[in-house]
Amino acid sequence: MKKEEFDNLPATEKEHFNYCTKCSLYFDLRDAAQVQKHVHGITSDKISNSVVQISEV
Repeated sequence: MKKEEFDNLPATEKEHFNYCTKCSLYFDLRDAAQVQKHVHGITSDKISNSVVQISEV
């Protein structure tokens, strides 16, 4: 979602979103498909062998 949409969310919803610095969009951490989409350049074998850092907004 774009920043304008994110800004209009209630605070209780915002805590579930993270900002993707690669594509400049916010995504819902509760949705595995969205999380997977925003793990740019990391293949599934690299994910299983490493820790992916997700920062809070």
